[in-house]
This record gives sequence, structure tokens and C-alpha cells, in this order.
Amino acid sequence: MQGAPKLAQGNKPAWKLWTSCSTQWRVGMGGAVGLDYLAVEMVAKTLGIRMDRPMLEKLQALEHAQLDRWAETAQRERERARNGR
Repeated sequence: MQGAPKLAQGNKPAWKLWTSCSTQWRVGMGGAVGLDYLAVEMVAKTLGIRMDRPMLEKLQALEHAQLDRWAETAQRERERARNGR
């Protein structure tokens, strides 16, 4: 089994911020809807990470990928429930 791919040096601050903000989701009736960017900004400031446009774009890419994964999982669960499995 291969190990995880190495993180590009330029993406390390974004990954650190992403993992530090794992509890900073806004949640609605249907589940998580997106990151709470006011909280993300506070975490970034605390970590000494500059919250500029490139950083925001990296976080948004991770956020959208996570929301897509959660939506796919929810859809599979609905299909399993509908099929009685």
C-alpha cells in the first residue's frame, strides 16, 4: 500500500488551517452548509497564517470537496434506506 502523497510546500499553511478549522462549520437543517469564515479568520490569525485570496481559494476548494463527499455519502445512505439495506 502506498503512503499518502507529499503535500507541496506552498500548500502546508492551507492544510494546517484546514485541519485546525475542522469544527468551524455552519450547520443548517440539512447538515453542514459551509465553513464559518469569521471563525476561520480568527484561527488563521491565531496560527499566524495570512488570510489572503490564494489562501481563501485553497480553503474553498477543500470546503467544496468535503461538502461534495458528505452529499455523496448522504445520497448513498438514502438509497440504502430506500432499498432496505
